[in-house]
Amino acid sequence: MSMRKIGRALWSLGLVWGLLMGGAALKAAPPAKPPAPAKASTPAKAKAAPTKAKAAPTASAPAERATPAQEAEGLSPKAAGIQAYARLQVLIEYYFMQSGRYPSSLEALERSFNLGLPASAPKVDLGKDPLSGKPFLYTPSEDLRYYTLALPEPQLYEREVPILHAIDWGWLAIAAEGKRLERQALECTRSIEGLATLCELYAKDHQKAFPANLESLRPRYMPRELRCPASGKPYRYTFRSGGYMISCPQPQAHGLADFTYDSEKGLIIKELPAPEEKEAEPKEGAEEAATSAPASPPVEKK
Repeated sequence: MSMRKIGRALWSLGLVWGLLMGGAALKAAPPAKPPAPAKASTPAKAKAAPTKAKAAPTASAPAERATPAQEAEGLSPKAAGIQAYARLQVLIEYYFMQSGRYPSSLEALERSFNLGLPASAPKVDLGKDPLSGKPFLYTPSEDLRYYTLALPEPQLYEREVPILHAIDWGWLAIAAEGKRLERQALECTRSIEGLATLCELYAKDHQKAFPANLESLRPRYMPRELRCPASGKPYRYTFRSGGYMISCPQPQAHGLADFTYDSEKGLIIKELPAPEEKEAEPKEGAEEAATSAPASPPVEKK
């Protein structure tokens, strides 16, 4: 065999041997996974950060609770308006239960709640309608025993919102009326006794001479004219030698027959006499029917 044929045979054997060893290596090693295709990048959605992170409750630190003010912040303007609407009626009815009459205006209602408050106490604010920014419509009756309360622009609420009226408290209204009369009687007593004190001060400065009338006390002793809180009328003053009398102009408004201060006897209070019960008068024709009706025969006992 020539050398050329021998070289070709060896080259063929090397190629076959290389192919066999390469196949064995491929069987021994796991096939490599093809790389995943790259995805097109998309903008990440921005997540709003929570406004307030709440700590998880532990045995030593209880979970925090939202205050009413914080809960109110989550209300929609319509829900906040209905809430303010209902709150205002509660304040109006509370005023009635304390005074026996409804307030003459919302301004008077707000003043009554804030009158005499300490500087550190929060003020009572009646607020306005959140949707329209206008005050609520409050209309009291002339005698302050009835009212209507309405939204300034109810069409903004997109649903029917009723007009509120005075609540029928039943016998509790009688209790409120009694409380009102009691408070007015107390105010009237203080005014009458206050006028008597001013008359004594006047006499002290005028050689023990009492004033001829209450106008003599103004303006040095009495800056403004005092009036009965029940009737709204000025007090009556009677001057006499060595003394005077100050009377309520309308004691019947307090359920009294007399409400007077005498410089010699002091405060005089007389109650109204109890109403007498009248006997029921027979109706016309009842007497004639009784005389004309035949008497029933006596029943015999067996």
